[in-house]
Amino acid sequence: METFSRHARLYTHKMQRGLIIVQNLQSNRSLLVCSEDIAHDITTIRFQLDLGIYAHPSLQQEYEQLGLELYRIEPYRLLDDSQDLESIQRAELQALKEQERPLY
Repeated sequence: METFSRHARLYTHKMQRGLIIVQNLQSNRSLLVCSEDIAHDITTIRFQLDLGIYAHPSLQQEYEQLGLELYRIEPYRLLDDSQDLESIQRAELQALKEQERPLY
């Protein structure tokens, strides 16, 4: 329920595209994920992590060791249909590296 109230604009009839951040709150390691439907993909990522089937092995392993309480999965940047998702993801990853943020 907290996600719905915090990000109510995502739960509309219109799909919202952009970047999702999966962040380990203990180590501050982050993963940026491209999404064509942020609300759906946040739910899917959480579900896959809970089931132990997420495609990123090191993130999955840490998630299993630490538990869901130490992770934040939320929208990072909302984009419109004219913006190139992959190039913006690359630029945002570069910016995070320049800030010396640890990444998955």
